[in-house]
Amino acid sequence: MRKALLLLAAVLTGLIAVAAVACGSEQAVEVPATREATVSSPMATTPATSPAASQTSTAGSGPASGTEVAPSTATATATEPPVTFAQPEFVNNPDCALLSRAPLPLADVVITDGARSARLVAEMARNSAEQSQGLMCRASVPGGAGMLFLWDTEHAGGFWMFNTYVPLDIIYFGGRSGAVALKQMTPCPRDGSEDDNTWRSRCGAESSAYRPGINYTTTLELPQGWLEEQGFDTADPAGIGVSLVARS
Repeated sequence: MRKALLLLAAVLTGLIAVAAVACGSEQAVEVPATREATVSSPMATTPATSPAASQTSTAGSGPASGTEVAPSTATATATEPPVTFAQPEFVNNPDCALLSRAPLPLADVVITDGARSARLVAEMARNSAEQSQGLMCRASVPGGAGMLFLWDTEHAGGFWMFNTYVPLDIIYFGGRSGAVALKQMTPCPRDGSEDDNTWRSRCGAESSAYRPGINYTTTLELPQGWLEEQGFDTADPAGIGVSLVARS
């Protein structure tokens, strides 16, 4: 675990970014595994029956394996006290029966825009199975918690909310430019007795609104509205950066 955190800290050594001001419009895409749209990365892949199948994304909370992040100055030192992490709670229904409940490694993360900062604990989705599942079937995602996805190469696809039950904000980060897009994603559970293909196609169609429209290397999923509650301008995320904090 220590080696993984050291590697991730090295990768994230420069994420606190300051970017030009721009009016951001909201779009995003999620992957099928848990709640996000599928991606063409190890994170998750949309099924052939879904319109989102050709796009990279993750399920539940994001796609991908490890990757670089925007340049920051170093591992951040936050003044906020460490965040307590509550063990995840899962939805109890047949569509969630086969998903993994295994705990993921945790990272303390600081989000900043230069004027303010907020600290949270993020689960790290490290491989294709974890990335495909993402935040699927979570009964809740509390404030101060989230999921972090990293890629080895740039991605352009999005996420979907297939089999995801909690509304999420997703922040896409460029390799060296900080946040490049922020989208709000709506849950996409099965609608009554619809069959699997219809369900996946519907969630895939909805996921087109979640595409970032620009390449990215890192994704952070958060409970919807939490970032705005911390005082961040979610309509213009260009100046938002993220960095790791060493766990004590």
